[in-house]
Amino acid sequence: MCRVQSTGTVLPTPKLLLILFLCFLAVAKARSDEPARSMRLSTKAIGELPILGKVQLEPGDKPKALTLDLGERILGAEIKGVIELENAGSNTLLIENVTTSCRCTAVYPAKNKIRPEESIKVLVSVSPDKKGSFSSNLVVRTNLWSYRIGLKASVSHALEPEPATFQLPKDSSSFDLAFRIIDSQLPQEKLTFSSRSATKIERMEVFDSSGSSSVRCRFLIAEGALQESDGKVLIYPSVGNRMLPPVEIRVIRKGVVSVVPRNIYGKRNGSDFVFRCFLTGDVPENVKSVLIAGEGIENEVSAKVDIKPLGTTVVATVTLNRLALPETLDDNVVRLSIGESEVSFTLNER
Repeated sequence: MCRVQSTGTVLPTPKLLLILFLCFLAVAKARSDEPARSMRLSTKAIGELPILGKVQLEPGDKPKALTLDLGERILGAEIKGVIELENAGSNTLLIENVTTSCRCTAVYPAKNKIRPEESIKVLVSVSPDKKGSFSSNLVVRTNLWSYRIGLKASVSHALEPEPATFQLPKDSSSFDLAFRIIDSQLPQEKLTFSSRSATKIERMEVFDSSGSSSVRCRFLIAEGALQESDGKVLIYPSVGNRMLPPVEIRVIRKGVVSVVPRNIYGKRNGSDFVFRCFLTGDVPENVKSVLIAGEGIENEVSAKVDIKPLGTTVVATVTLNRLALPETLDDNVVRLSIGESEVSFTLNER
């Protein structure tokens, strides 16, 4: 029932509000559990699928964790097969539902009853979405106990660059790079490469692919492209009309260093002035000092530098005598010489 006010507004009763709240909870739980989808396959079709592993479902309120190693897999390639579930107890198990820990795993139970010492086949479809270690969980809920089955795999690209980081001569505008073919089913004669405009790669040519497990390509780099992209280049391999997941390489010009950000702030520390910046490119190792020159600095100044790697960049902490700098620092353009490279940026005082 609903109460009707004179204004014509209909207000729900507390009972109706409770029903709506319970419905909301049910929908939210159904979405979070990612229930298994059903699929009908003939006995022959099921028999043709590879067996990914066998799992014994042992009785107990706290069954031990179960893990299946799917081995080496290719990024973008669906892993489809069968997991055999064996009832190791003395009671018949009725599968109530199967849920997954991520949307990249689909599960299709062939049937829902497992008698003691019998087994059933569960169809599994997995599509890893990134390179590296892959893991996902299946939770099998039965009328008696629940079982968590972990799936793991090591995922690689169909092609792996050799090397993944390439050093380009300072004055060169092209380089040859080899890709090792990991996927033995990949038809080399249909393999092509492309790039997005942001990478500034102008052309790629397949050099030699016949009768080998690698393919060599030539890349032409536009002027200034590597500095703009921090040396990271995305290559998009394709087989016919099917585009494979992109492969990232990093190209470093020998003797070329870039600084990030271009607008740097430092502060006084006693009689010293200290600032920090990020350096990318061919940063020399074990460097202890740099030279500072520029606007408001009468003579080139030597400064101590402490360099620490951080991923594909290094963090440089530069310390110099404050008296060597102009009294006021406000967007002063300075130059930092490190090794054979020189980078420019604006320097400010906090």
